[in-house]
Amino acid sequence: MLSKPIILVVGHPHSMTSMIAKFLLDNGAVTGEDLINENLKNIKYPRYEDRSFVQVVRDMTKFKKIDKEALTAYLEQFPKNENILLKAPMGAFFIDTILDCVKGRPVKVVYVLRNPADVIKSSIEKGSPQKNFMSYFHRWCDMYMACTDYEDLLPFMAERIYQDGRRLLDFCDLPRDDINFDSVKLRKRHTTFLKHRIKNFWWKRLYTFLQEKVEGQSEVDD
Repeated sequence: MLSKPIILVVGHPHSMTSMIAKFLLDNGAVTGEDLINENLKNIKYPRYEDRSFVQVVRDMTKFKKIDKEALTAYLEQFPKNENILLKAPMGAFFIDTILDCVKGRPVKVVYVLRNPADVIKSSIEKGSPQKNFMSYFHRWCDMYMACTDYEDLLPFMAERIYQDGRRLLDFCDLPRDDINFDSVKLRKRHTTFLKHRIKNFWWKRLYTFLQEKVEGQSEVDD
């Protein structure tokens, strides 16, 4: 009997990775028993992250030396006849290291995508006050690029969960006659670029005005 896969759910924080993880758990996947579900500042929803696995990912983000043998032993303790879900958004940067520690079973990587403007807006509202738009934008780009070389990966747009849920479950080897969408709660999107467009409107006109002044002055000088 072939082993069921380990499903890694990764993606930029605030990309609805928790919603996707819960969707997979509601449709046949299982995860570790020690979940990080306590509320953090500005985060009022369960995260469905296995504490031990997330700690390893956090250590890697801090450039701490990882005990690969311990990580291998931890991953091998999960039953091979079940689809194991391990969610850690920042794990996108360390897929190769994690793959080196998985023995004897396939790995499916789900990279959760969300409208970048909403991701960055949510990150600014709920994240570190020391970071700005560009810092989150660069991290969004870096995380996506980190995953593109891995062939057994599904980039999944969170906002299309109702339309593409079947494709996601098929990719994760979770066959279902009826899909459970009970935990899916998509917020109604608001226009996120309105302020940007208003500012851009005036900046363009200021630039045009100054350009005309400069060109006019150049003609006078000539």
